[in-house]
Amino acid sequence: MQLVFYSRFGNVKKFIQKLNQNAFQINDLPLIINSGYILFTPTYREKNGSYVPYLVNEFLKLEKNWFFLRGIIASGDSNFISTFCKAGYVLSQRYKVPLYHTFEGPGNEKDIEKVKEILNT
Repeated sequence: MQLVFYSRFGNVKKFIQKLNQNAFQINDLPLIINSGYILFTPTYREKNGSYVPYLVNEFLKLEKNWFFLRGIIASGDSNFISTFCKAGYVLSQRYKVPLYHTFEGPGNEKDIEKVKEILNT
């Protein structure tokens, strides 16, 4: 399973680096994925009111990127409990895929171990 991530402030990138796996970063579009992948996304409020980052939405609209989406792992800030990891919940419902895990900031060792287990099943 491939990994695709977006990291605006660096926390998701730090998490991905701790996994020691190759991953595609959503920076500049177009990025086209042609096989199953898990998407890692942060949560923050965009100017348009969405909690899903703009580039993540744009990436999923390209070609059939949405078609190969197999699951979501989301990060958030627990200081904003009502919207903690909301991007993950929104995308999971929108694309009918599982939200496998949520974590805060760059994650901790328990988060890393849990995600490694998910990726190995």
